[in-house]
Amino acid sequence: MLRVITFSVLVLLISCSDDSGTGPGNGGDVLGTFSVDINGTKWKATQNIVFASYSESESFTVLSVSGGKSISPTEAQAIAFTVSAEESNLAGLVGTYSLGVTGGGALAFTTTISDDIVSYLSLSGEVTVTEITTSSVVGTFNAICVNTVDQEDTITMTNGIFNAILATP
Repeated sequence: MLRVITFSVLVLLISCSDDSGTGPGNGGDVLGTFSVDINGTKWKATQNIVFASYSESESFTVLSVSGGKSISPTEAQAIAFTVSAEESNLAGLVGTYSLGVTGGGALAFTTTISDDIVSYLSLSGEVTVTEITTSSVVGTFNAICVNTVDQEDTITMTNGIFNAILATP
């Protein structure tokens, strides 16, 4: 059940990201970079399909970063992760977060082909936020993910990097 909730939250974050006001054609900078090796094959998000946002409360801050790419008119892929820190400020997010059921973060990889969706959730791995300002976030990640339907099907993500413009709340 926790995996279903985590995946649902990540899908919501991908679909609700705000891309207004930045990127080519809007007078702003390109939204960033997001790439990773998946089972040894380079995966890179399409420019302008890289998003980051955060939210703060009195006792914690949550960061969400996602990247996607369109492969064809009927096929797309996306990777999204969230991490949270028990700090009530943005600077408190700099650090390394474990991915998985008991970690401080979660990662999802989704492939959509026509109406078929294949999703993977992180079993283990880590996200490292190396730099964060009110306008951008930079870091690295790696993960081992399992297919949500076929538990025998896993993927390995290595050498992941992200550099995204950070949307303000």
